[in-house]
Amino acid sequence: MMSETTEEDLYFSSSASDTDETNFKSWRREETTPKCSLVYLILGIALAAPFVTIVCGAQDVLAGTEKPTGFVIIALTVPSCVLKIVSLCFQHVSQIARVFVASGFVLVGQLCAVFIPDLGGRFAGICLISVGTGIGEISLLIQTARELEEIALCSFLVGTGVGGVLGAASHVGKLHQGI
Repeated sequence: MMSETTEEDLYFSSSASDTDETNFKSWRREETTPKCSLVYLILGIALAAPFVTIVCGAQDVLAGTEKPTGFVIIALTVPSCVLKIVSLCFQHVSQIARVFVASGFVLVGQLCAVFIPDLGGRFAGICLISVGTGIGEISLLIQTARELEEIALCSFLVGTGVGGVLGAASHVGKLHQGI
């Protein structure tokens, strides 16, 4: 005799979870303090602002060339997307190491994008920024999901939104000042 399968049974049996609910509940969770929420807000801003600034300044990056601005967008998004796809291979690397590597990539990428006059060097800098922001984003999301409450994740998401607005505003402000 066949039992009738409900839609709810199908939904829960086909979930894409890599762990069961009991394992998830056993993860060490820390209570989030307002200080922690502020830190995640600042980290979200720090990760999103360089990304959006490069997108807004795509015409400046390509100044003096006939290349379309889509190349800048591709150079900024493809490395980050590829990194996010293979990021699960690197989840056993320590959090501190990932933060320093991400910071290093963003810093070196910004220096390359600003000080290298060659278009290839500027694109290399943009790719480094993309890799750094991708590593930083994945690292923070992994730590938040495993150790902190939802308010830290919400603070990070609000920070990325604020960082996007600040990144765009900083570029627009430079245009109005004539810098």
